[in-house]
Amino acid sequence: MVKPLYAKGFIECRLASVRKSVDEPSLGVRVGLIRVIVILFATLVVASIVSVTGLISFIGLIGPHIARMITKKNDFNTTILSGVIGAILLLVADTLARSISSSEIPISILTTFLGAPFLAYLMSRLK
Repeated sequence: MVKPLYAKGFIECRLASVRKSVDEPSLGVRVGLIRVIVILFATLVVASIVSVTGLISFIGLIGPHIARMITKKNDFNTTILSGVIGAILLLVADTLARSISSSEIPISILTTFLGAPFLAYLMSRLK
């Protein structure tokens, strides 16, 4: 499971570096085709994960932003770090959801309690 995500991150990182260059077509890279393939692959991965685990809101928002705050840049290492941070946040939320009360609380409620204030913080930073 990790290898496809690593490959996806590598392709997106290469695509981002290609986008920054001026001579995309002269490099022989078919950016439009790669963009469509990456979007389709990401959609299939997200749809399969949500169908198995259920809706876990805000993890995709919190992880990358915290990683970008830590590294102060947007490169492949930030992509890997955002995945690790998202996994840690999900693990903490799942542990809390199972241990707070005698009945299990849906994990989406706890991730919303984590994500909504973080979203408000991010929006308040914009000027």
